[in-house]
Amino acid sequence: MIKKEKILIYAPFQGVAEYSFPFVKLSNTLRELNYEVDLLTCRGLQIDSCILQISAHKELNSIKGKKTICNWCREYTSAKEIYFDELLDLDSFSLNIEDQNEINNIVKKFQFKDIESFEIDKIPIARIASYNFLLRFQIIDLNEISEYQFEQFRSFYLKAVLKTFFSYKCFLKQKFYKMVFVGDPHYSQNQIILRLNDLYNVKSIAMFPTHHHKYYFDHYLLCHGSNYEFTQKILSAFTPKEFIYDKKSCDLALAYVESLWNSKQKSIFSTPKNNNLSEILRCCKIKKQQKKIVLLVMSSLDESFATDFSVYNSELWSQYSLLFENQILWIEECIKYFKNRTDTKLIIRCHPREYNEGKTATILEVEKLANKYKHENIYFNFPSDKISVYDLLNISDLCLMRRSSIGIQAGLIGIPAISYVNGNELYPVFFSPTSIEEYFLDISNVLNSENSRKYEYVEIQFKWLIHYYGKSSFKLNSNDYWDLHPKNDDEKEIRKKKNLPVHQIDIYNQLTKVLDLDKKLLENYIKGGGELWDNFDSFNQSSLIEISSFNLVQMLLQAIFYKTINSKKQQSINEQRNLNKSINFYLQIIESKTV
Repeated sequence: MIKKEKILIYAPFQGVAEYSFPFVKLSNTLRELNYEVDLLTCRGLQIDSCILQISAHKELNSIKGKKTICNWCREYTSAKEIYFDELLDLDSFSLNIEDQNEINNIVKKFQFKDIESFEIDKIPIARIASYNFLLRFQIIDLNEISEYQFEQFRSFYLKAVLKTFFSYKCFLKQKFYKMVFVGDPHYSQNQIILRLNDLYNVKSIAMFPTHHHKYYFDHYLLCHGSNYEFTQKILSAFTPKEFIYDKKSCDLALAYVESLWNSKQKSIFSTPKNNNLSEILRCCKIKKQQKKIVLLVMSSLDESFATDFSVYNSELWSQYSLLFENQILWIEECIKYFKNRTDTKLIIRCHPREYNEGKTATILEVEKLANKYKHENIYFNFPSDKISVYDLLNISDLCLMRRSSIGIQAGLIGIPAISYVNGNELYPVFFSPTSIEEYFLDISNVLNSENSRKYEYVEIQFKWLIHYYGKSSFKLNSNDYWDLHPKNDDEKEIRKKKNLPVHQIDIYNQLTKVLDLDKKLLENYIKGGGELWDNFDSFNQSSLIEISSFNLVQMLLQAIFYKTINSKKQQSINEQRNLNKSINFYLQIIESKTV
């Protein structure tokens, strides 16, 4: 009998659907490909720094509350035993006395200045440990860390990562796997696993959801390294002029567009899309003489800072430079530039995450700016307005941002986007000026053009989405999520449903059909050892079809504007004006195109 090759899935966060469900589906798929699949979790080793603990409510942050979360994880892990060949946990690979003493000595001697430099085996342990910590306390500057917070970092976050580091080293010395799958590569524990796999020459793959949420539990990107590095790799292979479309990837791209403009999932988009243009115009106090609308979208600074500091190494980040030192200075300079352009409305969109647990220091500064600058053509959009960012995009001519996926979403409806991070190209179409002078010159050129929205932005961004999904995403076999959990009594059923994030209940309810997987492609990826996109074309030639620009835009129009175009509701003058901006421009181009 031929011995099966073994694959490990490292997924310690089993107490919540978005972390546990996809790995069960991955295991089902891999076992159908005749691999043995083991699941590696923890039984409390990472209790002080795991994602569930970070995202838990305050009442669960007590010792009793933390144990409650651990019990949930263990219960749900045990229920998945039939879906894996073996259930393992890091706690079973006990730290020896020497390792325990070393961990205690490191923690005891660790000082604030060591956060940036401390490493073991050339792995930046402290930086990696800081990711979960920075998110938990919403820190955007190391100098803002208080003595209490530093003690929390040293005693809990750093210690938990050190435990993972030494335990997993012990694990690798005793176990051998063909490949190791982990979750989002940004989280501290996942980063440690990836780095140690590199150190011991074990191939590992990070796995995280695709951009859109319609298929949140079904389609995943497989990569190595950070999401940003992964995107850059695929972007480097993107050639829109010589492009062939895979129908499955087209469907995914269209689903992404539809999910953005039609979704009602509140916690994904901060508030549901309104679709009432006159109400949006009235809320933002847009006057008839304000012919141009500029949307400035703030970033979630704690997430950006945590990623930049903890995930990106200095060599990677050195190629970028910020034109403005921080978002407050950026906003203020933009206000000064726009305040005398009475024909233009500047809408400043605050990021909803800045209100997660009360107002952050950044938002308090933004509110000061709102009180300081009372110009008619400047509007600050706070969460209390209950306006979706996609409502604002629909009426905008230009999008200004730091670093955000809003750039691709703007491009999908023909809106140019300008980033103030020099050298930060995330997607194929947006401006990345190299100086402040060039930044405002780009703004001026866009606003002075007869029509800032361009068909070419739509086409290229849509091609990029198809390329992105075609080269990186897999559809995994699906099972009813609740079948993976014990159903002993009604109380447990209620608790399980509470455990599923509220914004994913609607998504889960759609997951009733079994989905297919291109098993041959996944198997080749595992066996071949090459990059995913290198192996793609040879397995899908039979299903590739060419889609003309004419049909491409027709499909896109149907996805984005179908309901609006066919609405029987009488439209106001303002609504019609904005519909003309976002629809008629494309219709004219389509009428003039030949296939």
